[in-house]
Amino acid sequence: MAGRKRIWGWMIFDLAQQPYATLGLTFIFGPYFAAVATARFAREGLSPAEADAAAQSLWGTGQTVAGLVIAFTAPVLGALADASGRRMPWIAGFSVIAVICAASLWVLEPDGAMLIPALVLFFAGFVAAESATNVNNALLPSLATGPMIGRISGSGAAWAIGAG
Repeated sequence: MAGRKRIWGWMIFDLAQQPYATLGLTFIFGPYFAAVATARFAREGLSPAEADAAAQSLWGTGQTVAGLVIAFTAPVLGALADASGRRMPWIAGFSVIAVICAASLWVLEPDGAMLIPALVLFFAGFVAAESATNVNNALLPSLATGPMIGRISGSGAAWAIGAG
C-alpha cells in the first residue's frame, strides 16, 4: 500500500474537484446563467415562459455536449495518461484549464451579451475538471489493492459529501 501522504493527496484532490460540479453546475453558476439567459431572451421578445424554456434548453444542451465529450474522451485520455507513465502532469494540466475557465466566468454580466462564450467556458472547464478526476481515479490501483481501494475511494467520497 502507498504511503499515507499519497492517499491523503488523492482524497484531498477528490474533495477539491467537487465544487466545480456542485457549486457551478447546480447551485451557483447554473441558476445565475439561467436567470441571465431568461432575461436576455425576454428582452429579445420571448414570453416569460418561452424565455425560461429557452434558457433551460441552452443550459441543458451545454450539459449534454459536455457529458458526451467526457464520455467519448475518457477512455482515450485514460489510455494516453497510462501510456505516458506519468499521470500527475495530466491532472495538473486539466486542473489549470478548469481554473482558468472558472476564473473567466466573470464575462457573463447581467446583460447576457457574453452568454454563449460563458456557456462554452463553463463547460470546457467542466470537461477539464472531470478529465482530471478521471485521471486521478486511475491512480487508485497504485495506492492500494483489493478492498483497500474501495475504502480509500469511499473515504474520499464521504469527505467530499461531508464538506459539501
